Amino acid sequence: MGALVVMAYHFYCFKVFPGAFFTKGYLAVDLFFVLSGVVLAEAYTARLSQGLTTSNFLKIRFIRLYPYYFISLVGSLAMTLIYLCFFKINSVHWTPGGFIGSLIFAVFMLPSPFMARLFPFVDQAWSLFYELLVNFFWVGTRSWLKSAGLGMTAIFAAAGLIYLGHSTSLDGGGSWLQIDMGIFRVLYSFSVGLLIHDMDKSRIPKLNPWVILLAAFCVMGAIPPPSLSPLFDLAAVLLVLPCCVLFATVVEPPQGMQSGFLDFIGDSSYGIYMIHFEVAMLIHWVLNKFGFSPSFLIAAVAMFAFVMAAHWLNSVWDKPARAWLSRIGSRG
Repeated sequence: MGALVVMAYHFYCFKVFPGAFFTKGYLAVDLFFVLSGVVLAEAYTARLSQGLTTSNFLKIRFIRLYPYYFISLVGSLAMTLIYLCFFKINSVHWTPGGFIGSLIFAVFMLPSPFMARLFPFVDQAWSLFYELLVNFFWVGTRSWLKSAGLGMTAIFAAAGLIYLGHSTSLDGGGSWLQIDMGIFRVLYSFSVGLLIHDMDKSRIPKLNPWVILLAAFCVMGAIPPPSLSPLFDLAAVLLVLPCCVLFATVVEPPQGMQSGFLDFIGDSSYGIYMIHFEVAMLIHWVLNKFGFSPSFLIAAVAMFAFVMAAHWLNSVWDKPARAWLSRIGSRG
């Protein structure tokens, strides 16, 4: 569901939606980081204890993330070349050296040292970069960094977020100038996710799952007064969204949704996150080029198309590509 919120937020940023819509949608990234800590701890703690090596763990994570990243890279590269060659648009201020150098780094899913943005071709990949960084941190320290150490790490990261975000939005991390904010965001949320996984949940009250979902949506759809916006972001990241995840770990999804809608969205969510951004920019450009006004209808049709495309690509591209990369990796 968070991927849908991020998509709606980007549609708002590119003025595809009329008016304000999920203006706090960037906080879904922090929700993803908390969920990642919970899910990876559940999936890999036993395997790591039984001998899964750091290199093999990171290989698994890279294979999980790369296929959709690659298809986004190809699409973004094609669009960038079209903009440059046919419409003489240079919105990222490319130089020949910066273009070629950034592309080489991008193929290996590494941030570009030549541009202000970490990933000038696939902008949303900045969160994947931090995800892999914190995965490496976790697997490298888990043998000695126990709950107390994770707590201290979370406190350190929270202090960093408060220092950086007390007077500005937490919508940062995608550029070299914001790399400190990106590191603090992922370090805090991922550490809290690991702590949530390790908690004794027998005393956690069971809330209605719809209440938890509504709370998360309200946070990301809120429009606080500008003067309170930084405080709102900090409260959401440091407290509200982690609590949503905590309460969600002790309840079951609504009956009938687990094998239907939730599974469908779950299978499609990463694809939605990775494929929508560049096309949303294209929609924005077309609307401006031909003088169309922002429209809920256009946005709704586009969002539905992205969901269906991600579901289709999950079967015809992502799963086969991951299987192929796994076979290649096992030979190495």
